[in-house]
Amino acid sequence: MITANSFMKREFGKGLITKCLPRWNLTGIVNTAGAYIPGHGTPTVILFGTNEPPEGDSVWAVLGKRGEPSTPEDPEQGLVWRSIVDHGQEIGFENDRPEAGRPEDARYAFSGTALGQLPVPKLDDHRAALIRLARTAQDHASRLHADLSGTGAVQRALASGVAVQECIAQVASERSETERLLHATQQLVDELVYEICGLPVKQAIAGEKLTPDMPVEALVSLEGPVHKRNWKGKRGSFGHLSTTFDEDVVAAASGILLDRIESYLATSALIAPLRDLTAALGESQDVRRHRECTSYPDLVELIEAAFAGDVSVPFLAAYGYNEAGLEKRAAWERTWDLQRREDAGEDVGDIPVPPKYDPEDFKDPASYRLRGKLDVPKERFISYPGCEGDDDKSPLFGWAGWTHLQRAQALSALYMQPKQEAWTQDRLTPLLAGLQELIPWLKQWHNAPAPEFNDLKLGDYFESFVEAELKALDLTQEDLRTWRPTTKRRHS
Repeated sequence: MITANSFMKREFGKGLITKCLPRWNLTGIVNTAGAYIPGHGTPTVILFGTNEPPEGDSVWAVLGKRGEPSTPEDPEQGLVWRSIVDHGQEIGFENDRPEAGRPEDARYAFSGTALGQLPVPKLDDHRAALIRLARTAQDHASRLHADLSGTGAVQRALASGVAVQECIAQVASERSETERLLHATQQLVDELVYEICGLPVKQAIAGEKLTPDMPVEALVSLEGPVHKRNWKGKRGSFGHLSTTFDEDVVAAASGILLDRIESYLATSALIAPLRDLTAALGESQDVRRHRECTSYPDLVELIEAAFAGDVSVPFLAAYGYNEAGLEKRAAWERTWDLQRREDAGEDVGDIPVPPKYDPEDFKDPASYRLRGKLDVPKERFISYPGCEGDDDKSPLFGWAGWTHLQRAQALSALYMQPKQEAWTQDRLTPLLAGLQELIPWLKQWHNAPAPEFNDLKLGDYFESFVEAELKALDLTQEDLRTWRPTTKRRHS
């Protein structure tokens, strides 16, 4: 198997290294990070093995030293690749490209700093110390992710009898000290591993003079930014989504309140203004203490900020996608239609695979973060832009956990309100378009005779409802499909 070697250096690879690989009969590791391999733009490694228990205590390995000086015209004749092919089986071979050998005792239980290109020596004499340090580091990390996290801070603040902000500050102080201990413990792990591998770490720490025969270059490389990143910050592909402790506290406090709003919407099954949703939380001491966990002066601002985050997606495709995204959406709808026909027993031939979405296909980056390339719903709420009343401009929301039938019932109830208020055709059209988008799903999942509605087939019922409203408004199905929101909406 050839794969990116990032799992060997980053935390996300720990499970593979410590839990999966020890169960396999891993026979060879070839570091191809320096080789030019067309189609692989990231550093790679080749793993050889079989899906069976290990048969030995050593693993054949080819360890890299440096990469290609330039892109070879013929990848097969690249210096690094030729060195691997020609000398990879020669145990002990070494040149200025890769080095072949058999690292002893390769399947050890501890996974600390990546050793890069260094051979792994016996760890028997140091195993206990490494495991002790690893467990200490794990204890510190567990505290940071549990009782000293934003959620842990909010839970402690709500359960304690002291002032909320005082409690939050105490957790922040404990978290800072625990982070310091974790960093120090990890540095001790690094230094012990360096010492085991023969790196002059003690001499470097003591300020002694380092001689040319010492592997100083390896030590400098391992302590550099490629192998050791800053513990905090938003730099890099992993850190850009990181948040501060204060942000985590706000997210935890508002998240619990959003849970309660979800429960309210699930029970009421009605689309509601954000103002009403906030009022539904009440003014209990518990709710006030949740708000006090944040810096927001009142509950309304906290909930408005929470709903401004990645929590909702619009009810209508035209509000969520740009034109390129709507074209992809239409391709997905054609695929769904073919799948329904095939499920009904029709021979539809090969069903095309619809295209994946890109961030640029969505009008709001939050929608792509919630839905991703396959447009899989992960949002909490449904937003209803353009459906606000004339007197109440508070944005409207529903629950994303509703079934298609519950969505249709809630949206039809919302539709009837402005209709009775004499909204004109242009304002009613998007609501009707939202209902039309639900019809295929209603007919798929909710078209069996419903005893609670006198055996009415609800998919057929809503289809007839939309057709009747189209006739009353002098609209067509094509009008609904091609409707697009305008920048400025004129109210009647």
